[in-house]
Amino acid sequence: MRRDRVEKQDGKTFGTYNVEIHPTYRNPNYTLSYRATNEISSHGRLNVFEINPSGKGPSFAARWDGGSRDAGKPERNDLDIDIYGVSDEEERRFKNGDGYSGHRNVASTGHTYHVDLRTPDERIFEGTVSFNLLRKQGFEANLYPTATLDAKLIRAED
Repeated sequence: MRRDRVEKQDGKTFGTYNVEIHPTYRNPNYTLSYRATNEISSHGRLNVFEINPSGKGPSFAARWDGGSRDAGKPERNDLDIDIYGVSDEEERRFKNGDGYSGHRNVASTGHTYHVDLRTPDERIFEGTVSFNLLRKQGFEANLYPTATLDAKLIRAED
């Protein structure tokens, strides 16, 4: 059932492109990796970038979180970062901002985010992340042999 919801072309985001990351600080013990384009996984996860330790320490994965597309609920436009390689308690502290920062990042303009990623012990990364979204909208049409269909694409900022 989840896979059907992920594949439904109802205007949600299916990918990112033109991903640009401009670090103002990157901890020398961590590496930043990303691709210019990303596609949604079959489980609905849309990764944007990763930050991994070269030795000991937690790793981080940033993902697009468009939130719920249920009727009546607004779509969120968040870049969320998840932490890995820590205890469940440390993960909760990261999500709650208890000594940590960087889990939830809200766009400052369009799809440009200021990211400030820190643990209680060290500064990991700071910089801006920007990207465009690929949305898909499906439609059905019953056309008679003589009918024509005209479509006009109007680009709008998210």
